[in-house]
Amino acid sequence: MDLLNFFFANNIILRECFDALKAGVLITDRNSQIVYANTYSRDILRCDLTGMSPAPWRNNESLKRILNGEDLPEFKMRITIDNTDCCLAIKAIPLKNQEGSVLGAFINFHDITEDYLQEKMMLKKQGFYQRLLDLIPAYIIMKNLDGIYVFSNKFFNEAFSNGPVLGKKTIQLFSSETNRMINENDARVIKQEKVLEFIENLPHKDGTLHICRTIRFPTYDEENNIDGICAIALDETEKIAQQKKAEKERVNNINATKLASLGTLAAEIGHEINNPLGIMKTSVMVLREMIEKNEPVKDQLHQVGIIDQTLDRINNIVKALKFLSRDSTNEEFALCSVGDIIADTEILCRTKLKLKNVKYHFDQGEVDLNETIPCNRVQISQVLLNVFVNAIDAVSEQITPVIKLRLEQDEDFLYFKISDNGQGVPQELRAKIFEPFFTTKKLGMGTGLGLSISKDIMEKHAGDLLLSETEDNNCFIIKLPRKL
Repeated sequence: MDLLNFFFANNIILRECFDALKAGVLITDRNSQIVYANTYSRDILRCDLTGMSPAPWRNNESLKRILNGEDLPEFKMRITIDNTDCCLAIKAIPLKNQEGSVLGAFINFHDITEDYLQEKMMLKKQGFYQRLLDLIPAYIIMKNLDGIYVFSNKFFNEAFSNGPVLGKKTIQLFSSETNRMINENDARVIKQEKVLEFIENLPHKDGTLHICRTIRFPTYDEENNIDGICAIALDETEKIAQQKKAEKERVNNINATKLASLGTLAAEIGHEINNPLGIMKTSVMVLREMIEKNEPVKDQLHQVGIIDQTLDRINNIVKALKFLSRDSTNEEFALCSVGDIIADTEILCRTKLKLKNVKYHFDQGEVDLNETIPCNRVQISQVLLNVFVNAIDAVSEQITPVIKLRLEQDEDFLYFKISDNGQGVPQELRAKIFEPFFTTKKLGMGTGLGLSISKDIMEKHAGDLLLSETEDNNCFIIKLPRKL
């Protein structure tokens, strides 16, 4: 029986219906030769394939199976039309006679080239984005609302999984404790519907614990409903370790600089203690003779008073030395008086000033020495001591060496202005004096850390250490906030 007669049975109306369809309709015989093509198929394919057996159709494996009598779901077929790649969505069924023999195939197809090209472009973009995200040194993942990973970059995969990540849940990658933390953080993001930042301890697959700063935010579908979570985690383990190392070095430098400053005063401090010890020894000898001669108690008590005053003098020196030499890096700020900070330095520098014949002038201006300010007293006293020691060294070659400490204040800050009549800092070196290890002293006379560490201390106090550009003489300014 003729295939067309078998199919249409002289039904002209059916043929006209096919020609009116906005879809391609083809009928082939068992040898893949096209015996019918409707109007729309001719428009799509740019030609009439009737009587032809084109290679793309003849060699298509799905069509071969259909011509062997199989029923298959819709499939896609790529063809070239006028040197242009096109894509067709095809649904075909075998045509059988009453005995069940296959006579040919009925093919219904749609041109999905535009969708195909968009999908191809999307896949290309996805591949590009995947490669791009794989290059970013951060752990990047996406999960749906069921907690299943739908995306993970290479950095995440290599750190946390020995195999594929997609399709897995957090509990399959991490311990129950880590899984609970991550799920709780995800739940907060979904509940609050906003970007949140977390510090998370995430164990790598090798067991090492890594500190991560993680940004988590919800993702949305086309209807603007939350459909998942995206997380971007930056591994800050090495950064934190470097910060801790730098902080440890900073603390060590502070202590080393403090001891260096005290070391330069060691001889003078020894002299300052030795003198009152000599006075005490003399007073004890006099007191012994007075007791032996049974002299009036009033005179004896006078000698006792001299000894008591001398002990106070030694005690103050030792207390100041002990106070400034202790490690105060972990101490919190506390209120202390301006007068106490100055006294800490004056006690330790008094003898050095005297031995170097330095004239010392103190001008408190309108500052109340009993005013208390929040600070780390040991560190501020250390800064003042460092500047004083530098000033004493700076005027050591002057005929009449002079050092002045002047206090000033405004609404927010207290200013300690330490000036001297030394040679001053050359203009070309002013920009370098606060750099670590820079020093103008002779070899072996300084570490070059004093001013650098002192400036760092002041900045930690939200203040500053400056070299004045306006004062006539060499003048360093310690700027200290009056309130937190």
